[in-house]
Amino acid sequence: SNRVGIYLWSSSSSNVISENDIMANNNDGIILFFDCSNNTLYRNNITNSQEGIVLGHSSNNNTIYENNIMDNWIGIVFADPPSNYNNIFKNNIVNNNGGIYIAGSSNNAITGNNIANNFDYGIHLEVSSNNTICENNIINNGNGTWFALSSNNKIYHNNFINNTRQVYDFSWEEPIIPPSINIWDDGYPSGGNYWSDYKGID
Repeated sequence: SNRVGIYLWSSSSSNVISENDIMANNNDGIILFFDCSNNTLYRNNITNSQEGIVLGHSSNNNTIYENNIMDNWIGIVFADPPSNYNNIFKNNIVNNNGGIYIAGSSNNAITGNNIANNFDYGIHLEVSSNNTICENNIINNGNGTWFALSSNNKIYHNNFINNTRQVYDFSWEEPIIPPSINIWDDGYPSGGNYWSDYKGID
């Protein structure tokens, strides 16, 4: 095994990483660190590493799609300092400890992903705002979405199905922490999210 599968560093931009089998790395599958922007990562199989894909230190405007990210500690990590304006769509993020972890990052789009069977959480936002989370299948995770000091995110048209807790906010157990206030609806008639445990009538 390697320490890291593929490592882009310091303004390494406009690269295409596709159709690789990246497995059993001691740390991470793919890392984009320090101003690595406008890269495209697609149709890679990333398994059995610490983090599948890591974006950090102002790695912005990257496109990550149709990757199979399984059996890692965390599937995709946005590391603080922030990485913004990234587009994460149509990935299969399953059987990890955590699905997508977003720390200190804003204006990212998480759309159309299958995020399932992750032990701890599907999506975790920490000190992150103005992200869009839509049209994802968030299924059979410990926590469907987990928030800590993360407000003004827009979350709509997702399917929240059979997560142990569909939503969790860190402030619920730590009252000293302000609650995360987010937008859970795209307005009428577009609508909100599907919740498998919702028994009401719209």
